[in-house]
Amino acid sequence: SRFAMDNLTRIDLEGAEDMITNPRNWVGKIPDLPRGITLKDTMKIVQKRGIETIERLSAKYLPDKYLERLKTPAAKIRALIDLSAENKLANVPGMGFVGKDQSIDTLTKGAMSKIDKLRQQKSQQAMKKLIPSFALLTGLFVVWELVCMLGNISKTVLPAPSDIFQALVTYRDLLLIHTVQTVEEALIGLFVAVLLGVSIAVILFLFPRVRAAVYPLLVISQTIPMIALAPLLLIWFGFDLFPKVIVVVLYCFFPIAIAVTDALHAADQNTVDLLKSMRATKWQILKFVRLPSSLLAFFSGLRISATYAIGGAIVGEYVGAYRGLGVFMQTSANGHAIDLVFAALVIIAAISTFFLGLVSVAERIFTPWKNVYE
Repeated sequence: SRFAMDNLTRIDLEGAEDMITNPRNWVGKIPDLPRGITLKDTMKIVQKRGIETIERLSAKYLPDKYLERLKTPAAKIRALIDLSAENKLANVPGMGFVGKDQSIDTLTKGAMSKIDKLRQQKSQQAMKKLIPSFALLTGLFVVWELVCMLGNISKTVLPAPSDIFQALVTYRDLLLIHTVQTVEEALIGLFVAVLLGVSIAVILFLFPRVRAAVYPLLVISQTIPMIALAPLLLIWFGFDLFPKVIVVVLYCFFPIAIAVTDALHAADQNTVDLLKSMRATKWQILKFVRLPSSLLAFFSGLRISATYAIGGAIVGEYVGAYRGLGVFMQTSANGHAIDLVFAALVIIAAISTFFLGLVSVAERIFTPWKNVYE
């Protein structure tokens, strides 16, 4: 039967999948690999052979009209896995286990249906996770609006959500000017913090004596309130962009530095030993093993830093600035325009959430092995 996979075929499928997702595990296991080439080129050859195996199995077991819909090796692997089972049976959604009397077209339709259902289920699950938070937030706004309306509370004390929305619309041009300034400070500071945090992490890893001396100082530095340090930065560097960027950097670099430092030390020792046996240098091991394996930890630290960035910029602006949401909030509070203060807070929350979403998208792009079948 064309569609009935034997045990040997399933072994080929599993091996090809591992060659694509974990090429380092196959370096040294394939005897006919070219000699005298770099580790990076060797892993590319391993991945290429895994993809060739998947293409060969797909051409054998999947009809051409379904291959057109399976654009990536991961999608083809999923379809092939759905067609392979013990005793020449295939588990087809909605049909259970079917045998070799079923047509390849029927089996492949079941596999494609499962892929589509998995995608729909994942999007539905994501939406369901947001429903409780959305319901709680909506209820909170409703109660807030009713309390302000029935209690006859002054706008200078606690504005209603409708007043805050009206302030956002009325003063949108002015808010946009201050928002652009704050976002500029946060983005520049976050970018510098990423460079500084990763550089510190690499230095601490490569030089243990430096780590022993500097690591405790890094921890102690986080006990200093930035609100107390910001006035000194303004005295030293003035009221321009630079001191606010420094404040953002001081807020954001620490989570990245600590996360990456710990991840560099936690790299898989078996892979490190394999590269050492191939006479790889410390820098090669760092480049091909330790840094890639630390990406997940890096994005975890970056996610924390991204939420700190706007707050750091606001702190710097509170102490002294010409423009920015911090200055806007301070002048609004002094003028008893509390609805404008809340409007700025809404913008700050929205920008921080947007930054967090950007980090999540970047993580999915640069760590595809985390969700290889999504």
